[in-house]
Amino acid sequence: LQAALKVDEFCNGVDDVMSPVSATFAEKDEDKKLAIRKMLTETTIPRYLSALEKLVAGKFTTGDAVTIADLRVYCMVGSVKSGVIDGIPTDLTDSYTKLSSVYEAVGNIPQVKAWNEAHA
Repeated sequence: LQAALKVDEFCNGVDDVMSPVSATFAEKDEDKKLAIRKMLTETTIPRYLSALEKLVAGKFTTGDAVTIADLRVYCMVGSVKSGVIDGIPTDLTDSYTKLSSVYEAVGNIPQVKAWNEAHA
């Protein structure tokens, strides 16, 4: 049960980071959208990334085994790094070394590499 709760905690944390960003896609005024995203990158997102960073418990989010939480972190960090979200700096997650390590570890899983190559 403890492991499942940790996975849930990470998944909810990823939602806390990405939900406010996702909500900005509905904003029609481009200047307002970018202003909201700037505010998010200066306040909300770092707060939640810092909280998630403190929870990383090993090579992966909850230890040495891959869970859905790791895939969620991988997708979150990848979305930021991709540059597809205007106004969100691509290096925003770089200073979170544990989350970055999880991103790298998941990205190096052969099945994830194969999926990425097939969908490039």
